[in-house]
Amino acid sequence: MERSQFTFYASFFQSISRIKKKADRCDAYDAICGYALTGELPNLDSIAESAAIVFDLSKPNLDASRRKAESGKAGGKRKQTESKPEANRKQEETVREKEKEKEKELEKEKESYSPPTPSPGETGFGKELQSALDEWLAYKRERREPYRQTGLQSLVSEIRNNAARYGETAVAELIRYCMACNWRGIIFDRLKKSGGKEKPTAQSMNDETWKYIREMYQHKEEP
Repeated sequence: MERSQFTFYASFFQSISRIKKKADRCDAYDAICGYALTGELPNLDSIAESAAIVFDLSKPNLDASRRKAESGKAGGKRKQTESKPEANRKQEETVREKEKEKEKELEKEKESYSPPTPSPGETGFGKELQSALDEWLAYKRERREPYRQTGLQSLVSEIRNNAARYGETAVAELIRYCMACNWRGIIFDRLKKSGGKEKPTAQSMNDETWKYIREMYQHKEEP
């Protein structure tokens, strides 16, 4: 492997300086520099013996310097190759940390949010049903599942519809039952499944009247 530079130690200069002839000193310089830069061994038989001796004494240091340079170059490549996965890992950690911070901020915002509590004047509920609604909203806040404005309006509307159909007492009891069961929502279908009777309407009362009249006529026609 060819090199563009190498370390010329002071000991090289001192050894070469002891050579008397200038030409022989030049041979020593050429042998050392040529081998250090190209890695090719010089033809020691073609140079002065003193120059060959200086080269032989310098060669161990030259070899050690070459090995160190090659090792450093290989290590640099490994470091460069390993730096990419390391950079990717740090980037992933940064993304995860940002996501965690965002989740914490959303959690704090959710906890600090105070859902609006409708008053009896807004809902039109009686005391028992209004109390059950207040308890339900407090229950949802404790579970960190508060209602937003739209969701709360939908809940009040659904409670009102079921109260008109099954009565406020039945709906209030259902709300408290759902809390006792630790449910996330109010299961209004249980009013039907539990055999809850609908409040009588004008149409249902008219139907009952006609049923009674038909039964009376049937009894009169029997012998």
